[in-house]
Amino acid sequence: MPDGIRINAARAGGTLLDGSNDQFTIIPVVLMKEKVTNGALKRYEEFSNDAHWAEGIPIVGPHIQGQPPTNHLSPKAGKIRNIRLNSELKRVEGEAVIFNKMIDLADLERIKSGEQFAGSIGYFCNEEKLQSPQKWIDGEEYTIIEKAPFFFDHFSMVAHGACDLPQCGFNVNAKEPDNMAEPVITPPAGNPAPTVAPPVVEPLKVNALTEEKLTGVFSAFELKMNARFDAIDATIAAKDAEIKTLKAAEEVRVNAKNAAEDALVLSTLDSLLLPAFKDKKAELFPAFKANAALFIAQNPDKIDLAAFTKPPVITPSGQAFVPHVNASEDEELKGLMPTDEEAGMRKVA
Repeated sequence: MPDGIRINAARAGGTLLDGSNDQFTIIPVVLMKEKVTNGALKRYEEFSNDAHWAEGIPIVGPHIQGQPPTNHLSPKAGKIRNIRLNSELKRVEGEAVIFNKMIDLADLERIKSGEQFAGSIGYFCNEEKLQSPQKWIDGEEYTIIEKAPFFFDHFSMVAHGACDLPQCGFNVNAKEPDNMAEPVITPPAGNPAPTVAPPVVEPLKVNALTEEKLTGVFSAFELKMNARFDAIDATIAAKDAEIKTLKAAEEVRVNAKNAAEDALVLSTLDSLLLPAFKDKKAELFPAFKANAALFIAQNPDKIDLAAFTKPPVITPSGQAFVPHVNASEDEELKGLMPTDEEAGMRKVA
């Protein structure tokens, strides 16, 4: 290389980690680094302890600033794995597993060739707002310090990231060069300074056909599950109504049973009380119901002792029993019965 020309080596691209599988391609990735992005300072000591939570987060298409983070319907282009910390360069590194079928074929070839492309990490964290702007060691101004804990949601393929190439992104080299500035070219004396155009970077395109198919599958699954949930809810509601009806019927039955028992106890108490105390039977009822023997022992002055010598009165419950005589045998039985005259002559002992 001629003297006076210095090119940032990180622009040369990354090293393919695994491109032999027809299902996925694995490339190196730098997710975040200690620096100022979007006016906020990320300190290594703040995000490093939570870096392991980036393990397994999905890689998605370009996200839009201010919109909600990725959800289950977002097309997944891959995932992040094997998170590791680089304390020397104060950054989070890992591996990007790219699903081949989710990337357009031309873009997949660019990925496998080691071409770098930008990434942007989505996350939640606390913030410490400063009263006045301050400058970081690289001259960037910030008004917020991002504080732990950090929770990572996704890593997005974008044209330009807040932590842009060559410091963060896909296919960034494992070793970062000492000087991260843009390429600097010093021309020989007497020659005009060349114009170095910035590289044109286009975000990778997630396979639209696959995205549409996945969205349809998820939507159909959601409709199917909603229908099943509705059926379960209807079954539960019917069972609840049935249980409520049974409980009401049981309550009526128990109340009727208790009322019948109370009526019997009250009738018994009435039959035992002296006439002077019968008008107080409602007042005396609770104690008698609780323990009839104890009540009688403690209230002999209220009890009609003669009632104990009276024969018990049995009141049949329900319809009286009447034996049935078969009609076909009726005539034969009449022949066995005495005549009126004969019956009048009999004596009853």
